[in-house]
Amino acid sequence: PDERVLEALVTGPGGLMHEPMQGKVIVDTTTTTVTMAERLAGEVSSEGGFFLDAPVTGGVGGAEKGTLCMMIGGDAAAFAHALPVLQALATTVVHVGPSGHGQVA
Repeated sequence: PDERVLEALVTGPGGLMHEPMQGKVIVDTTTTTVTMAERLAGEVSSEGGFFLDAPVTGGVGGAEKGTLCMMIGGDAAAFAHALPVLQALATTVVHVGPSGHGQVA
């Protein structure tokens, strides 16, 4: 629902980064700020993982119809690795550049 929740989920007590991150990809489907996406990407990267900012458009109707769209920012190799999962979530999946660019799009 907001950046505090996202940050707590990723870096807070019991958050995702409290597990080994080497080679793991976190896909954030929330709408947040470029700054938050870039910061979390840096923190996850420093632990050997990847963070993709992947806001979703299409709303509840798109989810029900299976027609969501995702614009994704982050590491290109991590995007390629996650692509099969992303394509299961949305009909349109586009890598738009480095971390934060998903939020910009």
